[in-house]
Amino acid sequence: MRSTQTILRIMIYTVLGLTLVALAWFLTPAKVHYHVTEQYLFNSPQAQAQVSLGVLLPRNGPYQTVENLAITWQGDQETIAHTDVDELRLAGSLQTASIEYDVILFQGPARWDAPVSDAMLQPQENVEAADPVLAELANGLAPGQSRQDAYRLFEFTAQALDWPQGSRVNVTPSARQAYEAGIGGCEEFANLYTALARAAGIPARSMAGLAMPLGFPPFWSANATWSSPAGAHAWNEVYVDGAWEFADASWASSSPLRQIYFGRTDGAHLSYGENGELNAIYQAMQAWAEGRGELSAAMSAPLHFAASADTPGVEVVPGIEIKKGWDGRWAAAVAVYIPFLAACRLIENHLKKPSPGQPTS
Repeated sequence: MRSTQTILRIMIYTVLGLTLVALAWFLTPAKVHYHVTEQYLFNSPQAQAQVSLGVLLPRNGPYQTVENLAITWQGDQETIAHTDVDELRLAGSLQTASIEYDVILFQGPARWDAPVSDAMLQPQENVEAADPVLAELANGLAPGQSRQDAYRLFEFTAQALDWPQGSRVNVTPSARQAYEAGIGGCEEFANLYTALARAAGIPARSMAGLAMPLGFPPFWSANATWSSPAGAHAWNEVYVDGAWEFADASWASSSPLRQIYFGRTDGAHLSYGENGELNAIYQAMQAWAEGRGELSAAMSAPLHFAASADTPGVEVVPGIEIKKGWDGRWAAAVAVYIPFLAACRLIENHLKKPSPGQPTS
């Protein structure tokens, strides 16, 4: 009997401990630090080749800080500041470009002030806010423009689409098509929510950026060539009750607690800005690179660059390394787990004490 009771207590301790650690991890306000290094290695059989490189870099935002930018490049440099990204233009002789910067992402409630324009209520490419089917659906779910109305649309979007199986190539991330098919990736989730919110008279934006490595411990690092340890991702920002809020319906779709992805960030989303604006900036940057020579390579996500050269045969190999620094979520989890272990030990010691009148061995 004693053995059975001990096993039962261990099971209870385990469940309670995991629950407390998970709550501390996801719900405690925290900061997560990353150091990012992007490198672009040019190769050519002709040593005198002149190359051009355009790179989009994230800027400070309501749930992120980007600082300590350092660029290693012997040649011309120009930075064009846009609302949500910086466009870096480099030109010079054959060499390797190295770009380093620090990123701090925030976990916790996310509400902030920012301008609201009429465009944030209008249809745009793949965001069919004026579509009769989507408009009728939105008005039925959200008769007003309150935060509760915005959340109803968010919860519906999180349940409306299933993640696709297998590979997908050249898929149009249309909100209407995704709704009809019931299938979509993160960009379709984001566009569907934006379309429904705008149809209901609620300003919203589809955001594009990176999902940084979430569960790895502090001081972990990883690198990739022609890719990134972080994944390309899309989510939303929505304007309700006089402020902007963060929302990620695609991640909420696989979570039993959808509320944690509405009105709060999780220390993993690195924004490059509104998807339509980002695409326009990227296309202009690629056109600049092509105007200076033959296009060597380009990528719109997860890296954002375009490279060209004035002679044929020039190759460029992009790579990125991400090093995680301080992660406040781990500190919060440890701060909860250690006292919990101490409490379990006290309980066990108390249970092992003989009761009055009980003989001791």
